[in-house]
Amino acid sequence: MSGMAATYSVKRQGSVKLAPNFTVKEFQCHDGSDTVLVDGALVTLLQKIRDHFGKAVHITSAYRTAAWNKKQGGSSNSYHTKGMAADIQIIGVSPVEVALYAQSIGAGGVGLYLYSGGNFVHVDSRTAKTRWIQARKSGGYTVVPSIFPTVQRGSRGDAVRLLQRGIGAAEDGVFGSGTHAALVSFQKKCFLDTKEHDGICGVKTWTEVVKALEK
Repeated sequence: MSGMAATYSVKRQGSVKLAPNFTVKEFQCHDGSDTVLVDGALVTLLQKIRDHFGKAVHITSAYRTAAWNKKQGGSSNSYHTKGMAADIQIIGVSPVEVALYAQSIGAGGVGLYLYSGGNFVHVDSRTAKTRWIQARKSGGYTVVPSIFPTVQRGSRGDAVRLLQRGIGAAEDGVFGSGTHAALVSFQKKCFLDTKEHDGICGVKTWTEVVKALEK
């Protein structure tokens, strides 16, 4: 899916449209550097997201110079430094919806960040499919098979933290007996079918959990 990132000058080409709703300047590094790298496949992804939701996609971070990326605590092999990644927000649209849609259209990397002061989605145009969730500002993220993964007794990580947050369980990232009991209680409130009161959070239960998270 990814291609070779093109090099642009913000001074000379900042207003150049890379797609109907995106210009070169929107991808500029926050350190003010004139040179900016932008992968065409990333722009295609962002335009698809813009078209789908029908609202402006606000890019909070795209290309980063190596120095700026290091200052932000980014990985040395970050796709931001290759012009292949963007962190985005859409006013009036849940980051969860954005992440799920980005996943559905085949974005290489999709990261969902849900914490106070965060609430954004990372998308990138790498070839391999990688998904992750970060539910706390401090600490790392949890790699998951999809957004959202099935979680049950024994599961650990930020997907569990989000589940616990949504159902009102103690938010420790460990799916133990307390979380199981809280989830079963939550499912009883949401579903009439007793077969769905299984204490396992799959797609259908996640739909209700997300609603609870967004209240």
